[in-house]
Amino acid sequence: MGTDKAWLPFEGEPLLVRTIRRLARPGTRVLVAAGDPDREAEIREGLGREPSLAGIPLEVFRDPVSGTGPLGALSGLALHLGTDTERTLVCACDMPFLKPELARILDETRAATDPEPAIVVPRAGGRLQVLAALYDRRALDTARALFATGERRLHALLDALPVRSLGPEECAERGVEEADFENWNRPEDLPRPRST
Repeated sequence: MGTDKAWLPFEGEPLLVRTIRRLARPGTRVLVAAGDPDREAEIREGLGREPSLAGIPLEVFRDPVSGTGPLGALSGLALHLGTDTERTLVCACDMPFLKPELARILDETRAATDPEPAIVVPRAGGRLQVLAALYDRRALDTARALFATGERRLHALLDALPVRSLGPEECAERGVEEADFENWNRPEDLPRPRST
């Protein structure tokens, strides 16, 4: 897109702030990946100025190697979290319509699936929404190991582990619609506000 999507305004607030505010749950840590070292302080300061995020425990971390995409971010997340986190919701900041219930829905799906999947990911728009998915400790550790070998494709992670996908019908049954996964990749993709 040629600009930092995190700070683009949408319905009166930056996309990143909206995403955090809508998806943060009481008692959870919120981690924000700063794609490169130069942005870490900028993001930390920007989020610190947002009154709507007061009381939400925020941590900003940078990818181990900037510009390496989602697999690099997951690898960095694995390093930052250490070993005390069992699973985490990972989502991009450019999906302004994600519903607060998403984490619960994905976690309930994980718990009801046997054998337990390492990744639970919705399918919408004909593809897996890997940047709106639940990843467990196995997935984070595998992302780190794959990244260390030089792998950069997130789908290599999906190929290496048990994955549970939720199709559009399953999502709809749980109140999540395909339109919730709209994202901004080009200026013409900028979504129009809608009631949420």
